[in-house]
Amino acid sequence: MPAPGSFIWGGVLANFEPGHHATYVNFDNGERAPLLLIAGGADHLQPAAVTESNWHHYRRSKAVTDYKEFPG
Repeated sequence: MPAPGSFIWGGVLANFEPGHHATYVNFDNGERAPLLLIAGGADHLQPAAVTESNWHHYRRSKAVTDYKEFPG
């Protein structure tokens, strides 16, 4: 039985159809729930700079978005 080809073509076509890809994020969605992004200053798994970068991606949304970094 042949396997579906969507798993192959999904990665190939992701750059050409970004709105329909499974990993697409609509940062401008004003209809979403409020979002609080929390970062730890000494976090080695998810550095605060990465969380802050995500927060900047959401800045144009009309939904409430906030960022809090805890030192240490």
